Amino acid sequence: MDAPKVVHAVDIASLPELVWVALTDADLTARYRDRRTVAEWERGGIWRQVRRDGTADFLGTLLEVDPPRRFVHTWARPSEAGTAERTSVVAVDIAFSGPRVRVTITHRDLPDDQVDEAARIWTGLLASLQTYLESGSSLV
Repeated sequence: MDAPKVVHAVDIASLPELVWVALTDADLTARYRDRRTVAEWERGGIWRQVRRDGTADFLGTLLEVDPPRRFVHTWARPSEAGTAERTSVVAVDIAFSGPRVRVTITHRDLPDDQVDEAARIWTGLLASLQTYLESGSSLV
């Protein structure tokens, strides 16, 4: 049986390059979320979600980086990093969809106890990203 996965997508009135920057620039991610995305944006680089207090609640390794179209990274809690059965994979795809940009997040190989949490995280992230890029406002 395949491990669970979640897929979320949103269409945003923006450009792929602007969406890429909003997802990958630590200072910009902090403007519309309660966390910063901190990463070395190259294959093999470290990726982290860092709370305002400086602690990382998820981290991983970048498996693929193709600006402004796609990035893929592993995902684990710091205490579970390096444990294969507790590490999942997140793919973020950015593509024109008509006059808008479609952002699709596919999170696969999730441990069963993380499916609901991952769904909440990605739903919130995409809603905040869309609001920020389309209005300049933040939901945080």
